[in-house]
Amino acid sequence: MDQSQVNPFHSTPLNDDNGRVLLDVGNLSSVDEDSVTVSRQALQQLLDNQHEMLREQKRMREELDKTARHKKVKPSLKVKHAVHSVYNCMETEGVSVWDTSKSFQEASNRYVSKKIIEGVNAQIQEEETEAISAAVRTYFFTKRKQRKRNDKGLTSVFRKKQARRQRKHQKLTRRKRIVKESTSITEQEKKFFNPVLTIDYMSSEDTASDFSDSSDCSDVPESKKSKKLSRRTLSWRADKVSTFFNLLDRRHERRLKKMGGGLVHHRTDGAPSLRGAPEGCPGWAKNV
Repeated sequence: MDQSQVNPFHSTPLNDDNGRVLLDVGNLSSVDEDSVTVSRQALQQLLDNQHEMLREQKRMREELDKTARHKKVKPSLKVKHAVHSVYNCMETEGVSVWDTSKSFQEASNRYVSKKIIEGVNAQIQEEETEAISAAVRTYFFTKRKQRKRNDKGLTSVFRKKQARRQRKHQKLTRRKRIVKESTSITEQEKKFFNPVLTIDYMSSEDTASDFSDSSDCSDVPESKKSKKLSRRTLSWRADKVSTFFNLLDRRHERRLKKMGGGLVHHRTDGAPSLRGAPEGCPGWAKNV
């Protein structure tokens, strides 16, 4: 082949989605004017698409940066306790406190928040101000919820719900610890029952009476007085699950007796709970 006839700018033809040649740089001499116009339009469209993609990428990067800047900071327990302590001291000493009927950003509330941050910084100087500010903001809205509950007379209801949740979580933690430390429960059994070691599979327990106020209990500390609980079992829960839970609870009772303690709560069986089985409940964990 005559080398002088080889086009030094020859490259792979530009095709559209249907495989049709839009522009063959190596054969420009054979392309008519209409084809060149079409090819230019296609190239312009490609460039426009590329520019649009670049703009979209820039927008997404800006959104990610914005999310990162406003990512919620999770204060440590030490910071939370310090915030609560400083605020409670301010209340006790009669210093200005939040007006939770107003906005968190209201001038007087901002002043109180500033004083709390200064007090916390004096106690734990190594903590970041951002984490302290997050804890202060959270505590403000906690106080606002408390005020609203007080206004509606729902404080006692809320405390009872909190107490029920706390009892369940404590009981679940004890059961898990016994399973983990037990040498008589096989690894296969631990793995088998692990899916039901959650709050959803635990019976409800409602307070049946307040602390005993009889005269023979007058010398017993309030924290040690018995409280009667009505246990509302789950009718759908399989017997093998209930038997396993009872086994764990009896082992906990034996541990308490060895330590010289006893059950603070006396439980009696009440009406069955109306709660249904949780989503994804294994078939063997339910009564047929």
